[in-house]
Amino acid sequence: MTGIPVIQRKHAIAIAAVLVIATFTLAVYFTVLAPPGFQINITDIDPADMGVDEWLEDWQALYDFVEGNYPFLDVKNRTHGYDWLELKSTYEARINNAQNNQEFLEIIMSALMALQNRHTWVMYPANVVAMASDVADFYPLNEIFRQEVVDVTSYWQPIYDAAWNPGYNTVYNALIVYDRGEYVVRNYNASWEAKFGNDTIVTHVNGVPVDDAIETLYEVSYIDQDFHRGKNYVWSIYPRDFGGDAVFTVENSTGYVDTVTFGVESGSAYDPYDYPTTPVSTMKYENESIGYLYVGSFGGGMDAYYDQLSTFYSDIEDYDYLIIDIRGNNGGFYSIWIDGIVEPLIQDSVIYNQYLGFRTSPYATQTQSFMLDHIVPKTDFSYLPPEAQTDDYTIYRNHMTFSPLGEFNFSGNIVALMDNYVYSAAEGFVNFCKETGFATLYGTASGGDGLMIRPF
Repeated sequence: MTGIPVIQRKHAIAIAAVLVIATFTLAVYFTVLAPPGFQINITDIDPADMGVDEWLEDWQALYDFVEGNYPFLDVKNRTHGYDWLELKSTYEARINNAQNNQEFLEIIMSALMALQNRHTWVMYPANVVAMASDVADFYPLNEIFRQEVVDVTSYWQPIYDAAWNPGYNTVYNALIVYDRGEYVVRNYNASWEAKFGNDTIVTHVNGVPVDDAIETLYEVSYIDQDFHRGKNYVWSIYPRDFGGDAVFTVENSTGYVDTVTFGVESGSAYDPYDYPTTPVSTMKYENESIGYLYVGSFGGGMDAYYDQLSTFYSDIEDYDYLIIDIRGNNGGFYSIWIDGIVEPLIQDSVIYNQYLGFRTSPYATQTQSFMLDHIVPKTDFSYLPPEAQTDDYTIYRNHMTFSPLGEFNFSGNIVALMDNYVYSAAEGFVNFCKETGFATLYGTASGGDGLMIRPF
């Protein structure tokens, strides 16, 4: 490594989870007062003594919190075809029939899944303890993750473990994966392949057209949008979706149709696509003057690959092209792509602006005030979603400046490859490429949720 510049980690900009604080696990609820503040109330009831009255009170607090602060209600109404707020009476009826705290927790987990955002969930109790330490110096989060909240996590931990959908720990003995508009059966056994071949698709589930059946899964799976084909889909179908005894109508490439059930076995849901197993890999195509860099994660520990990247960047300085492949990268930390990709490759300082819309509420304003203070006039935008044009939303600019490391001299063209698995901090990188022209993007629509500042 002598004489080769070394990339150093300088930044600590993390893309973190959006947190809807489920009040029952934390024994906290919010009373919104006139701006600029809000009040946090701690209930004095022992969680073990909770019953229907307390469950309904907590549900109402959570519902009010989402209604007043959650920014994506209108978005999900457009993309998924239902209004989460109109599900209130359904969840209240289920809570009235709950028999214990575990059943209540399962209902709340389902309600938050119905918000259809991969950064929104009921926090794992052990993570509440860690979060309390992380936000100790940040108001108002340090008031929410206070000692009284930490104290009840030991009670909720085993209940949470029991309430976690057991379907997440089972898989079919065949992979049913969404592939260019169809649900294709892969990785099954030899007798299946002999009978059906390798191009079998699922057309119906329990007699319902598969695309219609998918729309019912909003409490158990994340439903995404295939913008090219104008329909919703899930990455893959698991037993948690329709049950282990679901009947699938399948059709092969010759037109042969049959109904089948798949076996269920233990296992965790896995990526249905075949991505490289090595987090970072590089290749050089000298004759074509192309360098190839695959980065499968921006998660913690990726800075261990900085020496490898330094060697690679030195080797391709006179190449015409660099392909950065982040397909399958579901995020982690902004700092990884800033320190490991952007600043080593740029030759001049780059200004990167993010524009973030938050609900105009006391909680949202307080939570983001120490990070975001530049309000952008809505007249600056040629298009905004209808809800963002109202006074219920405020748009902020988040301004970042990146400086070149100055150790590498790559001046070729950069291409970035992306797909629907590109999510969170990885989508932050994609947005940076698009907004600044750092790289030309090729691929399918990304997974979302890449433009955030910190837990909210």
